[in-house]
Amino acid sequence: MNLQQIGVKIGHFTDEENGTGCTVFLFDKPVKASVSVRGSAPASRETDLLRPGKMIRQIHGILLSGGSAYGLEAAYGVMKYLEENGIGYDTGAALVPLVPGASIYDLKFKNSEVRPTKEWGYMAASSANYEMEEGAVGVATGATVGKFLGINHATKTGFGFYQENLDDYFVAAFMVVNALGEIIDEHGRIIAGVREGKNFIPAYSLIEKIDFKKFRMGENTTLGVVVTNFPLSKEMLARMAEIGHNGIVRAIRPSHTPFDGDIIFAVSVSDDSPVDEPYQLLKLLAVTENTVQKAIIRSVI
Repeated sequence: MNLQQIGVKIGHFTDEENGTGCTVFLFDKPVKASVSVRGSAPASRETDLLRPGKMIRQIHGILLSGGSAYGLEAAYGVMKYLEENGIGYDTGAALVPLVPGASIYDLKFKNSEVRPTKEWGYMAASSANYEMEEGAVGVATGATVGKFLGINHATKTGFGFYQENLDDYFVAAFMVVNALGEIIDEHGRIIAGVREGKNFIPAYSLIEKIDFKKFRMGENTTLGVVVTNFPLSKEMLARMAEIGHNGIVRAIRPSHTPFDGDIIFAVSVSDDSPVDEPYQLLKLLAVTENTVQKAIIRSVI
């Protein structure tokens, strides 16, 4: 898949040896964006400026990283790269690139002492291109699901992409899945989750047997970036991000638990005036649910 038609470049930095990494989204021009944070313990930066009512209307990039809150350091490398290329919000004294970000908790996957750094963020940004790469790359290097019985019974996941077209518009979802629960396909079958040998143990069968006092908040996270060329206001982008979480509900069971830190960013690459036509918006939001769901499934398969 060539991302040039979507108007986004993606760069990954992958550290397979230590099981972590980061992923950077760079846009061909400043874009309108918003966010929906459903997680109980999210690791994030610059998400408040994306909320409706805030002054900032456009951003220059998005960072998704491993390393829990430590990994947010990688955003400074992205900022440095953008500043060097003359991209940022002009404050009059300096350009300030606006790079919201969020991290997954992957510290238990391999080496908890190695986390994404600003150098990694810079390298991911400088390598960003229009070629789509899925799987265990970048932010998803240490991503797993099905952790009710611990990391040793979990299933490896990755970075997934899915796009749908709607008339003259598109909706594209990029998802990294690091959830507590299991992943189900469109037919309700478990395709990733708690492993016992070669079989999966349904998550719901374990809920009453697990001592949740041993669990820690924020050790699981599903992150996503949804991009459209439909002209939307910041307020409608916030709605799009919220609806995107419905796709999480359709694909992850159980979802949005107290131990998951889920975040979805929504971006419009259109410069046109926002469209406020209810029927068109209904179709757009329905497609958003579907693309998120299928991108999550692709992150596994």
